Amino acid sequence: MTRTLLKSLPFDIAARLPLQLGRESIASSTAAIGELIKNSYDANAENVLITFVKRSAPIQILQIEDDGDGMDLTTLENVWLRIGTEHKVDNERSVRKQRVMTGAKGLGRLGIDRLCKKMILQTKTAEMDHVLEVHINWSRYNSRDATISSINHKIYKIDALSNNKYSSFFKNKTSGTRLILVGLKEKWDKLRLSELRNELSMLVSPFTDVADFSIEFTSGIHHLDGKLSSEKYLDAAVWAIDASLDNEGKIIVSYTQPHKKIGPTPLSVSWQEWLPERNGQPACGPLSLQFYYIPQPSSSVSTSVKRKDWSQFMDLHHGVRVYRDNFRVRPYGEPTGRGDWLDLGLRKASNPSGIRQGPWKVGPRQLLGAIFISRIENSELIDQANREGMVESDAFRDMRAFVLKVLSTFEIIATKYARMEVVIDPVESTATELSESIDKSREAVANLSKAVADSELVQHEEFKEKLEEMERLVAATQAASEKQKAAYDQKREELEREKDTLANLASIGILTVCFGHEAKEFCNLAAAAAAELRHDFLDGKFMVTPEIEIEVLKDIDTIISSTKFVKNFASFSLGNVRTEKRRKSKVSISAVVERVFAALAESLERQKIKVDLSEVSTDLAFIKAYEIDWESIFVNMISNSVWAMAKTEHDKRTIQVKAKNLSSGIEIRFLDSGQGIEKGSEEHIFDPMYSTRRDDRGNTVGTGMGLSIVRTFVNEHSGGAIRALSDSRIGGAEFIITIPVEREQ
Repeated sequence: MTRTLLKSLPFDIAARLPLQLGRESIASSTAAIGELIKNSYDANAENVLITFVKRSAPIQILQIEDDGDGMDLTTLENVWLRIGTEHKVDNERSVRKQRVMTGAKGLGRLGIDRLCKKMILQTKTAEMDHVLEVHINWSRYNSRDATISSINHKIYKIDALSNNKYSSFFKNKTSGTRLILVGLKEKWDKLRLSELRNELSMLVSPFTDVADFSIEFTSGIHHLDGKLSSEKYLDAAVWAIDASLDNEGKIIVSYTQPHKKIGPTPLSVSWQEWLPERNGQPACGPLSLQFYYIPQPSSSVSTSVKRKDWSQFMDLHHGVRVYRDNFRVRPYGEPTGRGDWLDLGLRKASNPSGIRQGPWKVGPRQLLGAIFISRIENSELIDQANREGMVESDAFRDMRAFVLKVLSTFEIIATKYARMEVVIDPVESTATELSESIDKSREAVANLSKAVADSELVQHEEFKEKLEEMERLVAATQAASEKQKAAYDQKREELEREKDTLANLASIGILTVCFGHEAKEFCNLAAAAAAELRHDFLDGKFMVTPEIEIEVLKDIDTIISSTKFVKNFASFSLGNVRTEKRRKSKVSISAVVERVFAALAESLERQKIKVDLSEVSTDLAFIKAYEIDWESIFVNMISNSVWAMAKTEHDKRTIQVKAKNLSSGIEIRFLDSGQGIEKGSEEHIFDPMYSTRRDDRGNTVGTGMGLSIVRTFVNEHSGGAIRALSDSRIGGAEFIITIPVEREQ
């Protein structure tokens, strides 16, 4: 076979392809302008001027000018005119100011096509005595026959001090770059200019000190023009939150009320302690957070922000943004549904209660926040190609979970401090006021009777009758008040009993959710085994030959063990709410522990969970309590442990209960070998609706009622105390309960 070489050719690209890439890689005109401003930042510019020229003319012009380093001919040719250059990959920081480069893909300039029909670039370095000028007509790329390499762009050398129809830009500048976008493709009316200005005002983070970079906006609309800034609105913050995560997984979080200069002690924990459900070290890398809780300004707090200004600003800027090297990563924090990447609106809608009521959730329109990452240190947080967000990888999910944990902890702290400001029970204060009013009325009537006793008016029958009537009315009011208080106390007691019954029923619900699928599986096994026995019987296999004897015995054993579990489970569930268990009496904790674990033994065994009750003393003193409470307590504790050990290796799953007599009562310790309790949440886990269970994206799951029910039963019903430790001797959480004993009279 003869082979003759005809020619050697490279791949070529149709000219229109780069423009398609540019349009698709930049999601909006606002984002395209933002990319151009980032280029100015990378070029060490300190000032960027955005000017809309001839907005009302048929051909609109936009100028973007900076005082950065500019470009010489070599840089213009080998970097700016080369698509997809790795210049910013090879050079992570700018030389003069050591700024981290904000871009890396080299496609941002292609987005200019979506903005205008023609572009003129003028640039100059400090060493040059002239200006380089490039003209680009984007329509040339629409030719079907043109390839990317067939379209040339003319580069001119012009006098640095000469004037042209676009003004003498470099007359007062030693270096810089100007982009003149001619023939804007979109109409920039007042509304769109306002939106652009608001977006650009948050392009550079207002939370960090970037003192050597500013953006000035000129549109011809007076109230929109000027330097862009948002810093004054931070003065209205009621709470300021700072959090950091370092390379070693160490977390430091502080919560402060800046105007009152108060707040809890800053937290300092490890990643594993604070978010034990997230495996290993955080994939997101080191980062920092700054949040500001800015509700509608109060007259009691002196700020430079008025309510009207606050409303307008928060409408446009609320939410939590992400900044990479001080520049925004869109769309996070945009005041639209897609910008609410933390589901703040959904969280608030699910818990609309006020801050003093709980479980309070911060509203998206009350929060202004930022997460700071870096292209260098957070390499696993990768931007999508269209500049609209990051790839939702494990690193992204770790970052999201961390941010949500900081927020949920803030909500608990803010609620606690808000409640500290209200110390008077409104029901009790009203009752006190009524009682005092009645006492004053009786005293006034008595004084009046005494004052007229010697007066001739007392002989007047009509006056005397009126006075006696007044005394009767006061007495009747007091009697009615006492009757109302007695009725209120009775009703409150009834509601407390109803609440307790519902709490116990909720515990049964938790138990069912946790073990219900096990019961269903056992029932299925029993049914399948019974069907197999029937089939064997019809086939005459009950002649019990040696070949089938083992299988028959297995089927029978399966039926026995499965039905035993169902029977025990049903018996325990039905017996849990028997009348005698809802009466306060002497209760043996050791008997309750044995009974609850016996009812759940089959399920715990199937989940490879070992139970150690060897240190539960058999001679524990009796306590005065409701037996149903203590069954619910252990049900909730077991349910939590089962969940906490879901990721624990099978041979390491253990629940251990210890109980012993003390001089003042008994002590119960409940331990497991699960993931433990999030560090810093040892007190909060007993709050109603507070849950440390989170899904893979960091969202809270579970009812958050289990441990709240446990604390109520221990503290209020049994007169005891409960506390939690984040880790135990066997690796997981540990709960310590102390209960006074029932003394013999």
